[in-house]
Amino acid sequence: SVWGGGGDRIGVGNSAGAGGTHLFGHSTNAPGAAIGFGTNDTVVATSYDTVAGTATIDATVAGASSARVTIGGAAGNFDNLTDFIFYQNETDQTNSAIVATSQSSGGGASSIITLPDGTVMTLLGITQSELQTALTAGTLFQA
Repeated sequence: SVWGGGGDRIGVGNSAGAGGTHLFGHSTNAPGAAIGFGTNDTVVATSYDTVAGTATIDATVAGASSARVTIGGAAGNFDNLTDFIFYQNETDQTNSAIVATSQSSGGGASSIITLPDGTVMTLLGITQSELQTALTAGTLFQA
């Protein structure tokens, strides 16, 4: 488990060894504190099909991440008003594809996204509608 406070960036590494299961959380009560969650890996191993609404990870790509991250729960939930997602070489097109291919989880109460390097993140308590709203507002992703 990794807990973060205001101004922290918490992410998986940038190596072929970036894998495993992780629990990240926004654990500060400071009003307006922003925390970034994501990956520092520059590998692109995910293809996005926005028509079918699917993200496909090519695990054969050298350095592809197999990390599975949950943000929330006992570690502290993702705050959709202040927190953000990051990945290397961010583009508006990829941001839109990530949200368009996100999957609903927990009966619609949570969302699963796949980052370009193959890292899969579950955002507990964040609906797909909230993802879309934050994307449109330009607050969901930051480099």
